[in-house]
Amino acid sequence: MAVAREFFRLPAEEKAKLYSDDPAKKIRLSTSFNVRKETVHNWRDYLRLHCHPLDQFVPDWPSNPPDFKYVNNFFASLINTIITLLFNHFLVLVFFIKGLCSPC
Repeated sequence: MAVAREFFRLPAEEKAKLYSDDPAKKIRLSTSFNVRKETVHNWRDYLRLHCHPLDQFVPDWPSNPPDFKYVNNFFASLINTIITLLFNHFLVLVFFIKGLCSPC
């Protein structure tokens, strides 16, 4: 969380390099606030980073703050490992319940 806080505390000029309204961009800084469309103002700035496959997207991630890529790469790798383990265990459970495999 600290590196995310550091990113959003960067000067506006630094963050502006990533700003885009194009929803198709894989890496972009944007906001959900639109004064022309919204009557209730709920301001939310967000940084969208695609993560899969990591080796394809990490090089284009922001380099400022300096540890941004390292921390987020570690986090994304960890989440990928956890999801893979959960999915594999789920499959074993489903096959076991259906009688297609024996207990592990």
